[in-house]
This record gives sequence, C-alpha cells and structure tokens, in this order.
Amino acid sequence: MTTQVEMSLRDSLKLFSSNLIQQKRGEKFIRVLKEDCPNRSEYQELIRSLHMEELPNDWRYETIYEITLCLLDYFGDEEELTFDNCTEALYEISDNLADYSNSDLFQWLSDNPSRASFDDDYEIINSIDSTVDLGYIARARQVEEINIMGSNLIYHFTEK
Repeated sequence: MTTQVEMSLRDSLKLFSSNLIQQKRGEKFIRVLKEDCPNRSEYQELIRSLHMEELPNDWRYETIYEITLCLLDYFGDEEELTFDNCTEALYEISDNLADYSNSDLFQWLSDNPSRASFDDDYEIINSIDSTVDLGYIARARQVEEINIMGSNLIYHFTEK
C-alpha cells in the first residue's frame, strides 16, 4: 500500500512545470509533457481539461506553462501560496500574459473560432463604449481565457 504525500501548492506547481519541457518542431519551440513524468496520467488529464474542449495546441501548452511560472514568480519563495492569494493575483498575471498585438490576437481567435465567445459576456458588454475597438475586445477575451485556465489549474492543485 502506497501513501500519497501531501504537497504544498508551490511544490505541486514546481513539479508540474518541471515536467513541461520545451522541444523543437521545425523552426518553432513547443511545450510537451515529459514521457517519463511520474504523474503523467494525472498531468495529461489536467492538460486535457485546461484545453477546454480544444484539440491539443501549442498556445494552450505554452500558456499553461507560463501561468505556472508566473504564479511561482509572483509570490517568490517566502509567501505561502493559497487558493485565495493565487486567484487574486491571477487577473494581473492573465493581463500580463495576454497579447497586445492585434494581429496576434486575431490570429489566436482565428486558430479556433470557439474562442470568440466570452464565458461572462456581461462584463465586456458593459465596458464597451465608442472608444473600444475590436482589438480591445479580442484582448479582453484572451485575458478571460487565460484567467479561466489559471483558475482551473490552481483549483486542481488545491482541491486534490
């Protein structure tokens, strides 16, 4: 009988990020899960859920990795990572990770048309005025998507 050791949120995020490695595909570097990862089936299921019904794609893998690193960097080694303080920091992290270039944002939307729908359209509709352009709306959508992924990632490691 094996006993599972309870890991802190910080340790869980560190272990998870250390198993997302960079590989070269053609001219591009991509993130993949290590083949010999000790928690491979758990991590595969987590990554699958963070793709939120999209097929596996490089943007999701890279964003999952970046969210993990940003959470660890945001708090440094001293402050305890909790569900509450991580979710509070997540909007700032999501905003920093989102693209600013309209062409990158529109490419991101065109890569998967299902990304065009807001999960919570009430907030964005109420923030639209005559100064808001399509780039602003596309960026708001990407920030929302990153925030949802980050929330689900944090929840996974705090609720197991």
